[in-house]
Amino acid sequence: MQLIDQAPEEPVRPDTAPIRGPRQCDREIELEQENLRLRRQITTLNAALESRADIDRAVGMIMAGARCDAAEAWTRLVAVSNDTNLKVRDICRALTDAGGGDGARPARDLADALRRLGRAPGGALGPG
Repeated sequence: MQLIDQAPEEPVRPDTAPIRGPRQCDREIELEQENLRLRRQITTLNAALESRADIDRAVGMIMAGARCDAAEAWTRLVAVSNDTNLKVRDICRALTDAGGGDGARPARDLADALRRLGRAPGGALGPG
């Protein structure tokens, strides 16, 4: 028998059901792991956004100096990265920063990468 004044109960979904006993600990562990995963993802995405700006500026510098399009400028950066075993973002940061890098690699490695970039066919940064 159902009372007229009461609304029928909605079924409880498993993902919103109250957690009890040992399952509560398991769920807390799962949430903690998910939290850690998301924090790592945020850190990675922030680093990508920061290096993207350096990369875009460096590509623009190469385009202006070598009078080439963005695809050619990118190809030159990747070639230098492969030849020197330096990350593209480090080469781009060295191109755009007066300091020549972030200290992760010796400044001479970055200087060598920039010299190679300048010696790319047609001179990546223009004549000279």
